[in-house]
Amino acid sequence: MAAGDLRGRFDVAYSLEFGLGTDRDTVRAHELYQEILTAQGHLGEDFAARAASFLALVAASGRAWASRIFQVAGGAATRD
Repeated sequence: MAAGDLRGRFDVAYSLEFGLGTDRDTVRAHELYQEILTAQGHLGEDFAARAASFLALVAASGRAWASRIFQVAGGAATRD
């Protein structure tokens, strides 16, 4: 995979994040997203992979925060 283009690496990261055809490994997926974002090179055709990786990391952070908020809110609702 080290020789693969960034779009291919994004596909692998996405598959790992959601367990598509493989075991789910969100930690490794986020590591791959970070690698894509920090990869050396020019903007050219790899820009789409970098942008998608950035958005995937933002979305993952949002999902994590939302799940925490709903868990806290759900716990408060059951106490009433």
